[in-house]
Amino acid sequence: MFHFRSLARRFGVLFALGIAVVIGLCATVIFHLEGMRTDADRVLEETRESITAVRLRSSLESLRNAVAKKDRLLDAGDREYAEARVREALVVMDDLLGDQDDPSRDEHELTEAKLYQAMKDDILGLSERIASLQEGEVLDGALELVEHAHHYSEVLSAETERESSLAVHDLEDRARSARSVMIQTVFLASAGLGVVYLLVLFGVVRPIRALQQGAERIGRGDVAHRIHVRSRDEVGQLSDSFNEMASRVANTQKDLEDRVRKRTAEFLRAARLADMGLIASGVAHEINTPLASILSSAEGLERRVERGNAEESVIRDYLGTIQKEARRASEITTRMLALARQEPGKHEPVDLHVVVDQVEGILSSILQNRGIELVRSVIGDDLSVNITPGELVQVLVNLVKNAADSSARGARIELEIRVERDDFHLRVADGGHGIPPEDLDRVFDPFFTTKRPGQGTGLGLALVAVLVESHGGRIQVESEPGIGSTFRVQLPRDWSAAA
Repeated sequence: MFHFRSLARRFGVLFALGIAVVIGLCATVIFHLEGMRTDADRVLEETRESITAVRLRSSLESLRNAVAKKDRLLDAGDREYAEARVREALVVMDDLLGDQDDPSRDEHELTEAKLYQAMKDDILGLSERIASLQEGEVLDGALELVEHAHHYSEVLSAETERESSLAVHDLEDRARSARSVMIQTVFLASAGLGVVYLLVLFGVVRPIRALQQGAERIGRGDVAHRIHVRSRDEVGQLSDSFNEMASRVANTQKDLEDRVRKRTAEFLRAARLADMGLIASGVAHEINTPLASILSSAEGLERRVERGNAEESVIRDYLGTIQKEARRASEITTRMLALARQEPGKHEPVDLHVVVDQVEGILSSILQNRGIELVRSVIGDDLSVNITPGELVQVLVNLVKNAADSSARGARIELEIRVERDDFHLRVADGGHGIPPEDLDRVFDPFFTTKRPGQGTGLGLALVAVLVESHGGRIQVESEPGIGSTFRVQLPRDWSAAA
């Protein structure tokens, strides 16, 4: 293969070689065709000369008959007849010589010229003798001159036949040679085209194909892939440019991924801090009830002690109530702290009823204040899942809280959990005002909210989407303005397998 650093030079050399081969083949073919034309002209010329030689022999035979009388005496009629035959022989000899160039061999032309001259000399000598004779004179030596000329005509006829045979043989050789050249031309042209095809295939097509495949892999996100093209031409330079671009894209992508991870962590922290207010309100509502019982028992016990009628059984009842409500408050704070700590790496088996109880406990005050009924249902034979309970609680709290914010007073919210073999499905449906179609694609974007200022941060649904996707789940929303919205979540039962 040609080692050029430019495709233009490479194809220029191929083009020049192709032109040279074509010119050489054309010159060879033209040379053989010209030779065939010359040989054909020789065949035609020798054929003409053969016919003329036959005519000459016929004229000489007539002349021989005219001068072949025994007494060798010529009368006026014989003399006129002999002169006519002499003129005829001279005319035929002129036709034999011809006006155009003879394409025959030089040796043949020289032989013809000698024979022609010898015959002409004999016939002209006979003509002079006939012209000088008087009527009744004897024509001495006339027959010898005619016989001599006739002999030369026979030699000339044999010579033309031999030359014609040689011309036919040369023409056949030329035809065979031309046929061989044409076959070789086809073979060489096919071989040349094959070589050009291989050069284009290995020098252009394959490097470009490798470049295309590499570019497609880089375009699909495999920025670590590099294109390996060994040529030093424009394709090789283009592959180097692609590799440099891929390196820059990889560096940019790594920087973006680092920034996205950092921003995602900040977003999660912000979202969880926003949820802490909701958690705090739930904690306050849950703890207020046991604290009220403790306070009431303590005040009643104090009044009885002051009046001096505190019986031992009454004191024990009050103390038992205080202990029970204190333990209840402790359980509530322990449960809420576990939710607030959010330790995502720790998965543990949990019953989904417990998760729903926690969600209902956190949101009970909000739902009661708004007069909203939460209809809960957990469906499945085995309700145990291996998850991070706090994160699932946070998902459900945000979905139910969002449904409550979208619902009117006295509305109804459906919370359904359906457990299958490897997955469990969540469905939260409300009959609120719904989501406009143009906002459906943005409901999971951070800080996007349709609520009035001060009523929402736009982080709840975004946090839900992040948590669901981080565990290999999917979330979908269906909504129609004026009818309500339904959020559907699919999550694996074992989060450790998706971690």
